[in-house]
Amino acid sequence: MSTIEVLLGLFIIIGTFVTYSFQYKKLYDKKNTTGINDNMLLLGCLSSCLNLIGGISGNMNLININASNIFSLPIIQLFSPWICLQINYLMYYLYDNNQKNKLKFKMFNLMIFIILFIVYPIMITNCNNNYLIIANILNAFASIFSILMWVPQIITTYRSKTPGSLSLISVGCHSIGCLMVIIFQLIEKQLFSVTIPYIVALLCEAWIVIYCYLHRHDHPLLDIQTDMDEIIQYDELENNNLQEKETEIEDEIHVDSLYN
Repeated sequence: MSTIEVLLGLFIIIGTFVTYSFQYKKLYDKKNTTGINDNMLLLGCLSSCLNLIGGISGNMNLININASNIFSLPIIQLFSPWICLQINYLMYYLYDNNQKNKLKFKMFNLMIFIILFIVYPIMITNCNNNYLIIANILNAFASIFSILMWVPQIITTYRSKTPGSLSLISVGCHSIGCLMVIIFQLIEKQLFSVTIPYIVALLCEAWIVIYCYLHRHDHPLLDIQTDMDEIIQYDELENNNLQEKETEIEDEIHVDSLYN
């Protein structure tokens, strides 16, 4: 692997965490999940997980020769979007008040555990060294779930015509990152099926950013309402502080009157 390829791989991995940080910050600041569809996160995590073990399966011959090859740059690159999506889904779980969604989150992570530590080891040890077939099957399912991942979010965005708590900066940067991943994985001679989920993500994320940009002036009152809410919250805080000061003054006067 050339120096340029290593730098490109590292840039993509670091960039993945950086682009998701915008989404993390927006969720943390808003502390609500408006505009985000949890099915998108669930299916995205599942797609990324299957894509990761599909990538591992495609390199299994090399891993059998040297176990350290499981930590090769192409595989680490496939790991980064999965862990980022898992963190995103965890934050959604923390800020969402819907108990059904919280139960869905717990059941989903139990399913991921079963896939990684029970189903996949059984598959890979009983495939008679047909690792490429397993890899293509896993990547095919990852591609299907990648398509299904974006359908609920596209519907949510189409109906609201606003990003809500979805960070367009994060989505836009991530779409560019998907293009770079496609190029990087093909340069590293990985299976083409590994790149299909990223092709799907690139097209869908680009659509969301363009659609929200084109409809950015459709809801001018939303910005006004947000400003008004902040003003109201500030006034309420000031009134509470004023009432507390008045109470303190009255207590002091009462105490003075008792001594006098």
